[in-house]
Amino acid sequence: GFTFYKGNVPANFGGRASAVLDVKFRNGDYSGWKYQGGIGLISSRFTVEGPLDSGRTSLLAAGRLSHANWLRGAVTEPSVRNSALGFQDGTVVLGHRFNQNSNLNLTVYTSHDDFRFSDRFAFSWNNFIASISWRALANRKASPVTSLSFGRYTNELIDPRGFSRSVLFNAMNYLKFQEQVNWQPNEKHNLSAGTEATLYFPSPEQRKPYKGSNTIIPRQVDKNHGLEASVFLQDDITLNDALSVSTGVRISGYAHLGPDTVFRYAPDGPRTTETITGKDIYTSPSMLYRTGGIEPRLSARWSFGKDQSAKAGYSRMIQYIHQISNTAAPTPVDLWQVSNEYLAPQRSHNLSVGYFRNFDDDMFETSAELFWKSMENLIEYKDFASLYLNPHLETELVKGKGRAWGGELYINKRKGWWTGWVSYTYTRSDIQVASTFPGESVNAGKWFPSGYNRPHQFNMVINRRFFRRGGISLVTTFSSGRPLTAIETGYVTDGVVVPVYSDRNRYRIGNYFRTDLRS
Repeated sequence: GFTFYKGNVPANFGGRASAVLDVKFRNGDYSGWKYQGGIGLISSRFTVEGPLDSGRTSLLAAGRLSHANWLRGAVTEPSVRNSALGFQDGTVVLGHRFNQNSNLNLTVYTSHDDFRFSDRFAFSWNNFIASISWRALANRKASPVTSLSFGRYTNELIDPRGFSRSVLFNAMNYLKFQEQVNWQPNEKHNLSAGTEATLYFPSPEQRKPYKGSNTIIPRQVDKNHGLEASVFLQDDITLNDALSVSTGVRISGYAHLGPDTVFRYAPDGPRTTETITGKDIYTSPSMLYRTGGIEPRLSARWSFGKDQSAKAGYSRMIQYIHQISNTAAPTPVDLWQVSNEYLAPQRSHNLSVGYFRNFDDDMFETSAELFWKSMENLIEYKDFASLYLNPHLETELVKGKGRAWGGELYINKRKGWWTGWVSYTYTRSDIQVASTFPGESVNAGKWFPSGYNRPHQFNMVINRRFFRRGGISLVTTFSSGRPLTAIETGYVTDGVVVPVYSDRNRYRIGNYFRTDLRS
C-alpha cells in the first residue's frame, strides 16, 4: 500500500522539499501459494507468492513487461515505424518471522525504460533499490525498526548517427541507514524518534564511443559527493473523540565531501568561466561545505461524527539534492547534483487543508483539498547552458524562488460489483529568477511557469467484478501539456541559421489523453 503526504508530512520523512509518497511492499502469503497475472495489448504482468517455510518465511515476486512495439505497424510515418519503446520492472520481497515479536524483510526492486526515435537519438533509464529492515517488539509499548537501503539511478543518452556515435552516461548512487523507535504509552498517544543518514556518491559522468565508433575520445567528469544526517521526533496524540494533533521536528545537517576540486570566482560578479580566479584541490575525504536547518511539522484532524472530518497541516522541509533539467534541449537528460558551496539546498514551506466525508455506510468516500507551497533556492539553467560533462556546473546555473498552489476533488466507490474512483486536480507552479547581473535572470526576472505547471489533471478508474476472482477495469487519464520553450524565429549570419527562442516556458506541448481497458 501507499500513503501520500502533502502539507502534513511526518518528521520521520525528510530530504525532499515537496510532497512524500510512502510506498510499503507487502510480504508474500505465509500459508499457501497464489498466482496472478494478466496479458494486455501493450503490457503484461504477473505475481507469485507463497511460503518457503510455512508460517516463518515467505516470498513475493512480481513483474511487468511491455510489448507495445507491434503498434508501430499501424503508423505510416517511417521515422515512427523505425522507433521503439519499452519498459520492464520487477519486485522481490523475502520475509522471515523469527518469532511473533521479530521479523526481517529483504526487498529488491529494479526497472528499465528505453526509447529510441528512428536513428536520431535514444534514451534509457534504470532504477535499482535494495533494502533490508528488521522490526522488533521490545515490549508491549515500544518497537524499534532498523533499515539499510541502497539505490542506484542511471540514464543514458545515445547518439547513434555517423562517425560521432556516442553514449552519455550519468548515475546517482546512495546508501541510507535509519533507526526508528516507536513508543505507544496508551491507545491515544504515539511517539516515534530516530536518526537517519544518507550518503550520496554519484558515478562519474561519462561520454563513451557507441558501437565501434573510433572518432569519440572517452571523457569523464567526477561528480560531487555529499552526506546528509538527521534526527527526528514525532508525537501523535488524540485529545478527544473530535480532535487529534500531530507535532514533530526534524533537525538535519549536510556536508559536501572531498576529495574534490572547488573553483573560485571573482566576488563582485556573476559566476562564469571568465570570472574563475583559481581552484582548490582537496585530496582527502574532508568536509568542504556544511549547512543544515530545523524542519518543524504540525497537523490536526477534526472529526464531525463518524463520517466526516477536516484536516490541516504545515511542514518545513529541506532538500540537499537537486534535479537539473535542460528542457530547451532537443534531447533533455535529468542530472542529479548534490548541494555544494554554490548550490544551496532547497527549502520549502508547505500548507494544506482538506474536508473528507463518507456516504451510505462508507460505500462512497469524498474529499476536497487545497494546498499552497513556497520554495527557495530552486535551480534553473542559464540560456544556452552547457550542462553535460561540465566540471564547473555552477557557471551554467542560477537560483530562484518558487510558488505552487492548487486543489483536488476526489470520489471513490468502495463496495459493490461496480467500484472505482474519479479525481480532478487544478495546480499552478511558477518560478522567479531575478539578478542584478546580466544573463543571470530568466524572463527579465518575471514569474514564469515551472516544468511541473500542468494545470488540469483528471483521472478515472471504473472496475467491474464478475465473480469472486476476475473482472475488467477502464482507466482514463487526462492532463495538460507541460510548458515548453520554443523557437519563434531566426536569422542568417555568414550562412548560419541562428534560432531565436521564446521566453522560458512560454508555450505548452499538447494535452495528454489515454484510456485503457484491462482485464
